[in-house]
Amino acid sequence: MELYDVIIIGGGIAGLQASIQLGRYDRRVLVVDRGQGARPDA
Repeated sequence: MELYDVIIIGGGIAGLQASIQLGRYDRRVLVVDRGQGARPDA
């Protein structure tokens, strides 16, 4: 079982920037994004 310090919902600009900053402080980060499979017409 993986343990994370932070889980970020959304892989947009803000979510990715937050994950980069947290990674610089040695935090274990999981970014969850729906990807293209959720709505191909979006």
